[in-house]
This record gives sequence, structure tokens and C-alpha cells, in this order.
Amino acid sequence: MRAPASLAVLAAAAACGGSERTGAGGLCAFPPPVPARATTYAGPSAGACMLPAGLSLYAAVSPAVYAGSAGCGTCLEVTGPAATATVKITDLCPECATNQLDLSTDAWNAVTGSAPAGVANVGWRRVPCDEPGPVRFVAGAGANPWFVLVVVQDHRYPIAAVEVLPAGAPAWLPLARDAANQWARSAGGAGYPTPLHFRAMDAFGRVTTTTVPMAALEAGAVATAPQLDVCG
Repeated sequence: MRAPASLAVLAAAAACGGSERTGAGGLCAFPPPVPARATTYAGPSAGACMLPAGLSLYAAVSPAVYAGSAGCGTCLEVTGPAATATVKITDLCPECATNQLDLSTDAWNAVTGSAPAGVANVGWRRVPCDEPGPVRFVAGAGANPWFVLVVVQDHRYPIAAVEVLPAGAPAWLPLARDAANQWARSAGGAGYPTPLHFRAMDAFGRVTTTTVPMAALEAGAVATAPQLDVCG
């Protein structure tokens, strides 16, 4: 997988617009709602996106919406026959049609009024996640002094790029995202000196940088950055 370009380059590209950006005023804007069908499943929230277990309102999405894991952590406002609920993308549904959602049990019950499991007509749109912060960079099970491996959690908007700054390094280093929503980079023989700082750019070109670095490259280690404000 190709590593992402520097955040400065990506931020410049973001300023030029795109399907999830507006040019006027630089305000964040997601695409309009789409009609879809929803089903339900009983899997945990700790799915293909490597996000924490224990969430109640979440969804698995089609390969097109999962987008190689770029959709992970995105929040969707889902309107069903009974009500509207906000769910987080946490998993991949390989067999789902393009806009189909496979909802957690609690999400299904919320939007259908606890209808029997089956198929429901819904509409959904991307929305900011209601996350107060901070944004967390959590080291994965394969992290070690020679290998950076982190999952970005608790972000308000989709994450487009991540970089790491080892202690004493002269420049930020881009990380590559894998299909499991993990951002990775190998150090080679010397390893990565700690503490490590991280910075992430969201889908609208806005950047947040850790104020609490990662003290050691080991599974479960955490670094934190300020939450980006709701834009618009």
C-alpha cells in the first residue's frame, strides 16, 4: 500500500474541494441522504475497523462505503419506519449492496421500533460523530519499538491521513492505512525513539496534533490530541 502524502500536501488538496467538501467558506458538507435497505446482525462492535467493543449503535457497511477502511468511525444518521438514530461504522459487510446497512440489534430496534429481524426501508446520511474528545491514537497488538501500528479512535469526522513524529526526528513520517483501519510504518533496524507524537487530518483537511504523546510502542499504549470542533 502506498503511504499517504504529507498532511501539508493533503490539506492543500482538500482546499480544492471534493465530494465531501464545499468551496465557499471552507465549510464541511457531507453528501445528501440516500435511500437504502437495512438488515440486522448480532456481531460485536469490535469488527473489521478494530474499534472498541461495547458500542450499542453501530453498523456494518458494503465494500463501497467501507472504502478499504476509510469509512471506519464515520457516523451515519439513519431514519427508519419508527425513528432516527445515529450509528457508527465499525464493520464490513462483504455481501451487502452498495448503500445497504447491516445494523446492530440496538440500532435496528431504534429505527424500526423493535420490528422482527428482516429488511427495512431506511434513509441514511453521514453526520459528525458526537464525540467530545480527545482523539485517541491507540497502539495495536502488533506494535513494537520497530513498528508503529495505531488505530485512531473517538474522532468526529472521517480520518484521511496520519503521521508520526518520533522523539528527536527532524520531520513527520507518513503512515499507511490497511484494510483493518490500522495506520502503520516500519522503522528498520534502529527502531523508533519515544515518546511519539501523532497528527491526523480529517476528511475536510483539518489537522489535530497530540498534546499527550505515546510513551512506549506497545499494544494498548495511547496518545491523545484535541478534538476538532464541529465545522460549518
